[in-house]
Amino acid sequence: MAAGLATQLPLDVPIYQDSIRPDVVFCKTLLQALADGTKDAAEAAQDLDAWVMGESTRRLAELRSRPELIEKTTHGAASRASTPNASGCVEIFFQGFRHLCAIFPPHHAGQTRVIAFLEALMEMPTHQAPDSFLNAHDLSDVHSITLWPRGVIDPDTFRVYAAGMSAFSANNHVQRH
Repeated sequence: MAAGLATQLPLDVPIYQDSIRPDVVFCKTLLQALADGTKDAAEAAQDLDAWVMGESTRRLAELRSRPELIEKTTHGAASRASTPNASGCVEIFFQGFRHLCAIFPPHHAGQTRVIAFLEALMEMPTHQAPDSFLNAHDLSDVHSITLWPRGVIDPDTFRVYAAGMSAFSANNHVQRH
């Protein structure tokens, strides 16, 4: 647990509202812990990585043991919902992450914690997570994605985004660059 007293901050993530889906609950809980400081950056990064790996690996095993669950597109490929979908796990988390960045003004301790989280992700050893099937008829042929490749996430981008959101909130208009 992070040091200091936790303060509940207003984390409004519209795409997560009122959802009871386990993936959404996980993402919302992790984001809230980062926002209020009840989880430090390195622990949160480890939790996200473990969740993405665990969910995609679990889903791969489930689909291999029950291939009748695989829905196919009109072209015969497995639909995204019928794959291990590690990229979908990463996507759902980062859809809400931008809202976390927007609640802190630039260089606030909370935002520094958010940046430290991104840096912790980028410091993790890169590894593969199962994502999709190259052939819906051969479930041993799995395409994997690389988690946390260097240079993909620039933590300072989120600082800039938050500065823009702060300006938007203060001026009540969109600033175009």
